[in-house]
Amino acid sequence: MEESSSAEPPVTNSIEEIDPDGDVVFQFPDGSKIQVSSKALSLGSPVFKTMFRPNFAEGSKLQQGKPCQVELDDDVIAMTTLCNILHHRNKNVPGAHSGSSLMQLAIITDKYDCLEAISHYSHLTFTNLLKSKILVNDIGPLLLAALLLDEPIAFQRTSRELVYASGGIDVSEMFGSELLGVDDTIKALLPEGLIGTNFLGLKEPYS
Repeated sequence: MEESSSAEPPVTNSIEEIDPDGDVVFQFPDGSKIQVSSKALSLGSPVFKTMFRPNFAEGSKLQQGKPCQVELDDDVIAMTTLCNILHHRNKNVPGAHSGSSLMQLAIITDKYDCLEAISHYSHLTFTNLLKSKILVNDIGPLLLAALLLDEPIAFQRTSRELVYASGGIDVSEMFGSELLGVDDTIKALLPEGLIGTNFLGLKEPYS
C-alpha cells in the first residue's frame, strides 16, 4: 500500500475503545474508528437493533462470532458522544456544547432514533446552555437541535431570540441569514410553515 502524499490529509488508524471488548467498529471517512458494543447500541437505538439482526450483513457477521466493521459518514465527534451516552460512559461525554455541536448530535440522534436514550442528557445540556445569553451564530443550530431533541422550552427560548435578533425584520427573511446560522440545510429540516411564524408572547424559559 502506497503512503499518502504530503498534500493529502493525514489518516489515523487509531481506535477509540468506547468498549474494549466491543464487537463492532465504526469507521469514518477521515480514518477515525470507534469500537463499540452492538448490544449497548441495540438497547438504545431501534435502527442499530435492526442493523445487527441476522438478516442484515452486519448482523450475520456478528452471529458467526466475527467482528463487524461498519462505515459511517456521520459527524465523528457527534457519533462518539452518542456512543458514549449509549454505553453509559458519562465521564467521557462533553459537559458543554456549542450550537453547532449540539445540532450535529441532534441530527444523528434523530437518524438513529435514540431520543429516549439521550433525553436526560439533552435536557441537562440545554438547561445549562440556556442559562447564559445565546450567541447569534448559535440561534439557527440550537433551533434545529431543540426541535429534533423534543425540547419545547428550549425551542421557545431560541425562537424568541430569533425574533429579537431580527431587529424588526420579517422572520422569513432572517432564515436566509448566514449570521444567524440558519442556512439552507437547517431550513430544509425545519417543519413547513415554521418560517414566518410569530414567536412573541412566550413564557420565560428555564427560569
